[in-house]
Amino acid sequence: MPDALAAFRHDGYRRFTLARTGSTVGHQILLTAVSWEVYERTGSAWALGMVGLAQIVPILGLALWAGHLADRLDRRRIASGTQGLLCVAALALAWLSGHRELGLGPLYGVLALIGIARAFQTPALQALLPSLVPVEDFGNAVAWRSLLFELASVLGPVIGATLIQFTGGVTVPYGINAATAFAAAVLMGSLPASARHAAATVRGGLLDGVRYVWAQKALLGAMTLDLVAVLFGGATALFPIFAKDILGGGPATLGYLKAAPAAGAILTSLVLIRIRPFARSGRALLVSVALYGAAMAAFGLSRNLTLSLVLLALSGAADAVSVYIRHSVVQLLTPERMRGKVSAVNGVFFTASNELGEVESGMAAELVGTAPSVLLGGLATVAVVGACAWGFPQVRRLGRLDELRAEEG
Repeated sequence: MPDALAAFRHDGYRRFTLARTGSTVGHQILLTAVSWEVYERTGSAWALGMVGLAQIVPILGLALWAGHLADRLDRRRIASGTQGLLCVAALALAWLSGHRELGLGPLYGVLALIGIARAFQTPALQALLPSLVPVEDFGNAVAWRSLLFELASVLGPVIGATLIQFTGGVTVPYGINAATAFAAAVLMGSLPASARHAAATVRGGLLDGVRYVWAQKALLGAMTLDLVAVLFGGATALFPIFAKDILGGGPATLGYLKAAPAAGAILTSLVLIRIRPFARSGRALLVSVALYGAAMAAFGLSRNLTLSLVLLALSGAADAVSVYIRHSVVQLLTPERMRGKVSAVNGVFFTASNELGEVESGMAAELVGTAPSVLLGGLATVAVVGACAWGFPQVRRLGRLDELRAEEG
């Protein structure tokens, strides 16, 4: 039986995980507050979609630069600095919540600032993790990271929705996010310094990660699956509409909807921590993404809160398996000297797909209706999984994760 606490035997991983978990709780509180505030002020699915668009533009524009810097500079300092920027952004949102006469423009501007911070933070954090634990404990570290991320994703929306309910506004949730971001900045700054790797030229360094991912079809296929699942199957941006208009609830119902996928993922991650890696991880990845799409399609048809929560929990369970396999594959098949660049490309697929998914959800909901858009998106996810299984046979052939090794050179 594997050591369930193997990753926590390492001090750097403990501090890293405390910082990321606290920051995630705060960020989920902020996202809950932003989505509720925007929909309360506008009643518009399009306005909710713009929340994602405001963040996606800087992420797409800065991703390659962020990955280049994550390999050339100290990753812990990048992580600490971006958390400081997120603290400032949360304080700005708290101030704007009391000055609604300014309109939504400034709010979207602050969300763009958050997108800038996340653009630089994502490759630095992803590339930092493998240096904190030995390779034999990396799978355990990923499983714990996923578990704690999902736990934070349960607590964050519930805390945020509860605070909105009892304080009658969003200022307090924004303030709490500022505090968690500041604490994470301090903890990230205390981690060991990371290695730095110089590129021959800036232009060459920017494109190295893209070239590597394109050449490694197993990486490209795994990232594509994640992009498709989130882009078509995700419906997070529409949860305020489901909570208020379809299921007849309020802020508490929104909190439950946001927490349900994470609850399913937590239970699944508890299993992943205790078992050995999948013997056929590629097939497990394909099945998990298809199951995610099917669950979201069924959620689009549901008009019962209990059934909706069960379906969302099932989608979270499938997503936990997908994240566990994909993140392990990306880091283990990437040389250490290129982890920042490849993590940046992965960040475009992962982080950016979340925001593009919100934009797509808002647009589709306006065109065909909220529930039909979720149904069609889930079915599209299942269909594209079949296409990826055929187009990327390297993904199907992936075996045990603890046997994967990158080719250094």
